[in-house]
Amino acid sequence: MTKWEYRVLVIKIGWGAQLKEQHEETLNALGQEGWELTGMAAEGAAMSLVFKRPIGEERPSQRKERVWPSWQ
Repeated sequence: MTKWEYRVLVIKIGWGAQLKEQHEETLNALGQEGWELTGMAAEGAAMSLVFKRPIGEERPSQRKERVWPSWQ
């Protein structure tokens, strides 16, 4: 069974070549690290991008274990 790790990136939506270049550089770097875009949502002037990549023996997860709060 494949184990996945996830990353959420929130970016500013706007016009302009400089902003576009910054986003392209960030997205290219994430792709080089094995991240794949799996979803996105826009809200106001921001966009949330959700990425995932498999956790393998050659690349263990860099993420910390999460403990979800109890809402009871």
